[in-house]
Amino acid sequence: MSRACLADGDIELCARADMDANGAMSADYSIKGLPLALANVFAPEDLPLSISGILEGEGNVQKTAQGEWQGTVELRSPTGRVERRIEGEEDASETLLSYARFKAGATLSGRDARASVGASVMDGGSLRGEVSLKGLGEASTGLNGSVAIKLPSLAPVTVLAPQLANLRGQAEANVELRGTLQQPDVRGTLNATDVALDIPAIGLEL
Repeated sequence: MSRACLADGDIELCARADMDANGAMSADYSIKGLPLALANVFAPEDLPLSISGILEGEGNVQKTAQGEWQGTVELRSPTGRVERRIEGEEDASETLLSYARFKAGATLSGRDARASVGASVMDGGSLRGEVSLKGLGEASTGLNGSVAIKLPSLAPVTVLAPQLANLRGQAEANVELRGTLQQPDVRGTLNATDVALDIPAIGLEL
């Protein structure tokens, strides 16, 4: 299959994929200047969120007929934010989450894979994660990894719990991944400080 591209101004999406009858395949892609705002059309009507930012990246992957993989994939976004529109106030919004220098990537080598993700979150927060897999396609695929998140504001939590208001505080979460992909062992810790919140539905202030 020849490489196909869609382009509009500064936006360009290109992809190519080939597959043989014996199961071998190869594929690649590239993304330039893709606005994350395109995802806003999928936001539920009862969740007035707005996403902004630019996504870029590229990747090249091959798989042999024996099921071994080779290649790299990467996605990047220099800056972005998630905002919630304030009802009753035209053109007013509240920033729930902002980030900078987002980067996610993966490297495939034979039957092993390694992936990582990182970003600066809001003012002073961070996201860092690494995961490795050994034995892709086998009955037992080894899993090893960790994820660490530091949130200087709990505002993003209100997306998952809209019944909360005036949520304040900071949180840090650390998760360890062990075991196998088929039977993962997930353990972690969560620490929150200076937490305060209101629950308007029942008139509770904490």
